[in-house]
Amino acid sequence: NFWNPAFQRHANGAKRLLGVVLVAATPADHTAVLRALAGGAAPKSGADGISVPTPNGEITVTTPAAFRARFGVAPAIVGEGMALNALRMGVADLDATSAVLQRGSVAADRHDGCIVVPAAAASGATLVFEAV
Repeated sequence: NFWNPAFQRHANGAKRLLGVVLVAATPADHTAVLRALAGGAAPKSGADGISVPTPNGEITVTTPAAFRARFGVAPAIVGEGMALNALRMGVADLDATSAVLQRGSVAADRHDGCIVVPAAAASGATLVFEAV
């Protein structure tokens, strides 16, 4: 059902998944796992963590502090290993997405050019809407 186009349409304007964000205390410790998830592609290292593009979106592993700085909210899950904390979705119109969220009484804030729905309002994972 995930790949069914009818189930991918939503009033919030999401057009496609841009990526997922995992959180780990030491992102570089997960380079081998990230490489395996990406079919062998080498992750890029940066000051805030590691990331690798895939045909279906970017996989990022970042620190808790970098997650908070990037999205304006604390990660919901931080523990040993790494944990999925955010889904990044591309939308055509951030204002239209914001209006849909407001009509639905969904808690959301603008942060760094994105709309961020915190994990507590989104069943456990932070939702990030970005203009595409």
